[in-house]
Amino acid sequence: MLPGNALGPYELVAPVGAGGMARVWLARVRTTGQLAAVKVLLPQLAENVAFQQMFFDEAAIASRVRHPNVCATFELGQQDRTLYIAMEWVNGPSLMRVLRPGAATNTSADNEGAARVPIRARLAARIVADTCAGLHAAHELIGDDGRPLDVVHRDVSPHNILITTDGQIKVTDFGVAKALGKSHMTVAGQLKGKLAYMSPEQLMGGAVDRRADVFALGCVLYEITTGRQPFVGEHDPQVMAQIMMGHYELPSTSMHGYPPELEAIVERALGSDPELRYPTAEHMRHALEAYLRASGPPVTSIQVADLVHQRCGRQIEERAARLFEAPAAVASPQHGSGPRAVVVPVSETMPNAIRVQDTSTEIVGPERPRRSSLLPLALAALLGTVLGLIVVGYMRHDARKARLLAPPAATATVPPAAPNAHTDVAPRPSVPPPSPSPPARQNAVHLHIAPDSAILIVGSVVLPPGARSIVRPEDGGSLHVLVRADKYEDEIFIVDSHTADDVDIQLTPVRPRFPFGGASGTSGRTKASDAGAKDASSPPSGTNGTDGKPKPSDTGTDEGPANVPPNPYQNAP
Repeated sequence: MLPGNALGPYELVAPVGAGGMARVWLARVRTTGQLAAVKVLLPQLAENVAFQQMFFDEAAIASRVRHPNVCATFELGQQDRTLYIAMEWVNGPSLMRVLRPGAATNTSADNEGAARVPIRARLAARIVADTCAGLHAAHELIGDDGRPLDVVHRDVSPHNILITTDGQIKVTDFGVAKALGKSHMTVAGQLKGKLAYMSPEQLMGGAVDRRADVFALGCVLYEITTGRQPFVGEHDPQVMAQIMMGHYELPSTSMHGYPPELEAIVERALGSDPELRYPTAEHMRHALEAYLRASGPPVTSIQVADLVHQRCGRQIEERAARLFEAPAAVASPQHGSGPRAVVVPVSETMPNAIRVQDTSTEIVGPERPRRSSLLPLALAALLGTVLGLIVVGYMRHDARKARLLAPPAATATVPPAAPNAHTDVAPRPSVPPPSPSPPARQNAVHLHIAPDSAILIVGSVVLPPGARSIVRPEDGGSLHVLVRADKYEDEIFIVDSHTADDVDIQLTPVRPRFPFGGASGTSGRTKASDAGAKDASSPPSGTNGTDGKPKPSDTGTDEGPANVPPNPYQNAP
């Protein structure tokens, strides 16, 4: 799809981001000019029934939520074989972009690769409290039969929390949400959501409820106030081990001056046992609001908007310039796309606006007082046609006359020369045949996996059982594919533009050992280090070996000691 294409009642303006399932476009309603975000299912997934149903489920759940802290969903549509969801256009960055302001020249959606800069505690509490309000509205949804739908978002992260330029919080992307009775039930053992924000029960593939979202909110609050994630590791299995054992470093260990009241909220939200967490997102919101009331004056959307403009103001302006650099009223119809609407904004003070429509273009604009006559154009076309016929007739007459006057050509039969016959003509130098070009890579990489029961997880999206083809990324891109099977070790495989068309993968059976290489009874709130790679008898890495508490000098960040985030609490009053 290209900018300017029509999709139902919408005209695509510019792409704004892409995920594991869909690409998001800024679009315009052709009849009114209203902006919208249109989420289009990726073409390589559009033929897969399982992904189609996930897309339907997202629209069915999100369209039911009516709350100012949830991105509104307008409709689910289909044009030919293209499925799309039309949503509210949010003019502002994601929370991850605010957390990683980075350089203004970085045009990625969430400023990938930039260092995290912690947000002050009270501002962070306001952002997460409003997020809690939006999630609670989704958790409380009631079905048509009057029963609770038991909705769980399951993908809460800073990437899916948007902040408008006026400081409003919007929860978005219910693409992997779960609801009781929805038509597409998750296959047992499948993982959905971003790994670093998953609760232990979600990692185990068991039943989850709203408290899994509370755990993810605790991860978000920890990350935006410290500048690092609570559970870290060199690869996904290590991160999973830290989550399962509850190993994380308390924020106050490395962030001196971290508010103890806020740390208590983080600790409760990150409880390994769901029974230890806040029972609902609303309970967590009340705790955050109590902290805000006790710690100072009210924090409103005005302060949040100031934060957005301080950290992302230039990027917002540059993005707006890129998205709207093409004039909306000047566009040519796409070849083969049929009638296409081009909307010209009309002021409400223009009562003489009219609509003129022909077979190719629809224009909405002020009525013109006069129309130029088509008679001169018709006369010019007629004159050109007559002159063309005269020239063609003259050329045919000259060609016929030349054939009649030309002498007959002598004909002779020339026998084919013998292979070794001598001729006076110098032999033509031999030209080597062109070297064959290397075979073009296929668009997909085919995996041959043993055992057959293995499933693939690509970018936190679990492919349907039996799926063995991965769409090859463009040059410079890469995909991390997690291969998982019961009673086998996980294996991570990287697919890029140079990967062979066919790849064999043999998983290694699991050897008997302690779960994740640890021992029972291990203290949970320790430094998030390589716990699974050390002997269970040794103290956790980063401790003094006596009481199991982490050393304050070790930051435990996932970005290395050379990239330690600043401490916003060092000089806090």
